[in-house]
Amino acid sequence: VDSPLERKYFRPFGYAKYRDCILDQVTKVVQLQRNPAVDALFAEFNQSQDAFPALQTLLSLIMKKVRYLEYDRKVFRPPTYERLIGLCGELSGLYEKLVRVSVGVEEIIDGRQVDYVELATRSLGSNVNMLMRRRPLLAKCFSTTIRNAVAHRSYYVRLSDASIAFVDRKSQKTLSAREFVSYLRTLSVAVAALALTQVAFGHARWKATWDYYGQVRAGKP
Repeated sequence: VDSPLERKYFRPFGYAKYRDCILDQVTKVVQLQRNPAVDALFAEFNQSQDAFPALQTLLSLIMKKVRYLEYDRKVFRPPTYERLIGLCGELSGLYEKLVRVSVGVEEIIDGRQVDYVELATRSLGSNVNMLMRRRPLLAKCFSTTIRNAVAHRSYYVRLSDASIAFVDRKSQKTLSAREFVSYLRTLSVAVAALALTQVAFGHARWKATWDYYGQVRAGKP
């Protein structure tokens, strides 16, 4: 969709490569003829307690909040940090839910059927590690250290040098304010792509169907 949000926000911050990664993933499912397994996974997700809150959060983020990341700020004040950290918490929660589906699709590609209930019991770290091996692009956009520090409020804003220290139990990471904005921009477009996995699957399925009938009409086997 060639909308102002697409032109001004998603394109400049690398949305296309995440979209293409999702398309490659679901296209492999279609090529392997494992559509029923993915249909079942999506049905379970849509019936879960995660689906509606995830959709509501996504709509809120896209329509109102991620636009806050468009602007290149030279000065960061305390309310700005609070808003950015709040946005990080929402994006991280959405990523945690959506990434389960992506992991499930990878398992189906490997020939294993897994239900969403089981995926939801796995730790976030386990799911991220699995994608790091299979779809590193979808894992590198996310930091469990930052997520945990924000969730447990173990972060420290340093106004003196415009930075934030994120402290987890086993690791820590310090980003400048501008680096943190860059991280959120990347995470937001990755989340947007993950949220469209079902749409991408439908596209890949129909494309395969039309390609097949195109070959039939052209007299090719």
